Amino acid sequence: MPDGLRELLSGYPGFFPGILATLVVAVAAAGRVARALGIKRALAAGLLLSVGIIVSATLFPDIFGLGRDGATPAAGWTCDTERFWPSLGELVELGESSANVALFVPLGIAIAFLPRIHLATALGAAIVSPFAIELVQLVAPSLHRACQTADVADNLTGLAIGLAAGAVWVAATRRRDGGSQER
Repeated sequence: MPDGLRELLSGYPGFFPGILATLVVAVAAAGRVARALGIKRALAAGLLLSVGIIVSATLFPDIFGLGRDGATPAAGWTCDTERFWPSLGELVELGESSANVALFVPLGIAIAFLPRIHLATALGAAIVSPFAIELVQLVAPSLHRACQTADVADNLTGLAIGLAAGAVWVAATRRRDGGSQER
């Protein structure tokens, strides 16, 4: 694991156990979710995994109480509104911004594979989720997480990248299969 990523994750000891729990839940629930949505089990597992990884990375407590750049986050009801847009300079470095982008790419890819009947609902939920995460971080100071509008911008950028990559993948799969895939 690169040192920058190791350093970024060092304050979140619940991240890897959260991923392990996510794997267990995804394996156990993928069949039911697949039947309920009328999708393949692998896609259901991918959706569950991507959501679980997001929750593990964003809603587990920061045991050291460190926010952005090592600063201690304010005690609730404040939000860092320094940035509302993606920062290309920060995205090319391995750090908080690029991690926030990468976090939502798998979800975007998975959503692109959903049948049209579920696409709008899943996309709406995915777009709302970064705002909901930051709201939870804002009103739950016990998490020692900092509400940051930059995180919303980075998460939505990752979602858009994932959707675009997924759309290309779906189109290539259709072309390969002669257009036989039903969406």
